[in-house]
Amino acid sequence: MDRTSWIGVIVCAILFFVWTWYAKHTFPPKQTHLTTSSLSTSPTSQDSSSTPSLTAGNPSALKPLPASTPEQTITLENDSIRVLFTSHGGAIKKIDLLQHMGKSKTENIVLHEHSPIPFLARSGWNEGSEIYTLEKQGNQILAKTALNNGLVVERLYSIQNQYQITLQETLRNPSLQTIVLPNFELSLGSGEPIHPHDPITHLKAGWLARETESYKSNAVANMSGGLFKQAKTQIVETTPNLDWAATTNQFFASIVRVPAELKSVEMNWNKIELPKEGDKPTPHLVAMQAEVSFQGLALNPQSTSSWTYEVYTGPKEYALLKNFPDHQSNVVEFGIWGWVIKPLLAVMHYLHQPLSWFGNLYKLNYGWVIILLTVILKLVFWPLQSAANTSMKKMQALAPKMEELKKKHEKDPQKMNAEVMKLYRDYGVNPVGGCLPMLVQLPIFFGLYTMLQSAVEVRNESFLWIHDLAQPDTIYTITGLGWDINPLPLIMTATSILLMKMTPQSSDNPQMKMFQFMPLLFLFMLYNFAAALSLYQTVNTLISMVQTYRNIKTAPPTLQRVKKKKPFGFGNLPSA
Repeated sequence: MDRTSWIGVIVCAILFFVWTWYAKHTFPPKQTHLTTSSLSTSPTSQDSSSTPSLTAGNPSALKPLPASTPEQTITLENDSIRVLFTSHGGAIKKIDLLQHMGKSKTENIVLHEHSPIPFLARSGWNEGSEIYTLEKQGNQILAKTALNNGLVVERLYSIQNQYQITLQETLRNPSLQTIVLPNFELSLGSGEPIHPHDPITHLKAGWLARETESYKSNAVANMSGGLFKQAKTQIVETTPNLDWAATTNQFFASIVRVPAELKSVEMNWNKIELPKEGDKPTPHLVAMQAEVSFQGLALNPQSTSSWTYEVYTGPKEYALLKNFPDHQSNVVEFGIWGWVIKPLLAVMHYLHQPLSWFGNLYKLNYGWVIILLTVILKLVFWPLQSAANTSMKKMQALAPKMEELKKKHEKDPQKMNAEVMKLYRDYGVNPVGGCLPMLVQLPIFFGLYTMLQSAVEVRNESFLWIHDLAQPDTIYTITGLGWDINPLPLIMTATSILLMKMTPQSSDNPQMKMFQFMPLLFLFMLYNFAAALSLYQTVNTLISMVQTYRNIKTAPPTLQRVKKKKPFGFGNLPSA
């Protein structure tokens, strides 16, 4: 593939990314805001004027409990999670992931730590705030309260295997009258960044429809505004037939599977500000907090109603989530590259498994896994790339003849194009032969690009001087300026420039001058991305340098005219 074709392919790839980002942020799905008056409650056979009921508030009126309210907390844990329960809302205050370390590697990852409303707190049924009493019953937590109208609410929490929690909510009506309950909201907690450099495009809340099985999400980035839209702090969207909802960050998710008895109404996405860590000059941090509202219901005299929420709160690991029902693995959001990413992840996991010749005691570091994966991909596409190199050398050999044709038919472009195509046919040269291998490899590149941005497997994996493959490989921060020194993207850029210098270039081609800026563009794009991306691109470039060197040392092919095949027809039949 010639230089112009390479430029076209790379520019098209960049435009693809730019358009995807622009369309997603400029044309968000249509939002619909419902008011309380439009929401219906379950019918009741008694006159509503004589039926005790709770005050119906705004479905989006979840508010933090007053700090002066006494708080009771109890902890429950297994080998994977430690859950802190609070009496404020009878819900979860925070969750420690015991098998995942934070950015300091001295403390665990904490989910929902800064959520203004506790995770799984419910509101809308009481004047003021709901205060529960907490009681530990073996490996379960019972939260219990009585509301203003006498309704007794019990919330029984159980920790299941690994990252799973169940919440069984029971309503008891001890009175002799029907209690009509208005619409209520359930807090989904918050998707918070783990590291100051985490992209806000991964701070999301989403939901999956029960019937269509389609997953939709909104990110904090959608609220930031821009050139053509105004910044916002809240998004409200109707969510009928909701099956499950989730809040996520780059690597972790909290998924709440809704009981079929409850009918969802709408979902609120809220942008919240996070406090700074002491006096450190950290970037401005935000998070995504969300709630989902449900239709109210009526509880008959001296009756009981109960339902169960199923909760997953842990890593966005596809190998784990694919075993959960109702497509909960959609929170990983592979997009259109899922068909590429899934086999790549499977290969990564296979390479990371204990090596039998080390007695199953050694697991390959993910830095070496990425290098091996890159080498394997280059070997798979080596024959295609070699064929492309041969095609490009044939094109170079034809260049003098093509120049003669251009000069000969300079005033007749149509004649010139026809003669050039005839020249290709005569010498058996495919003008797009050098481009096809690149087009085949583009999905692999995009798949790896998408996968390595949010692969929880590479978190906290150190390699050489890199402390965390999921973060930039910062070795020093310039005091006062806050500029990080990341060596790997600089090495990636240097190798890319060397690769360009190795390839013969035409000095009078103005397009080549633009092409020379491509390494700087990739430096700008990947400088603060995960080091795993820069590692892949650097190794890929180094192998390409070896292949280019072999191509330069190979003698140019000898041009030979292709023998024309005689057309088969009745006039060409052999005589008897």
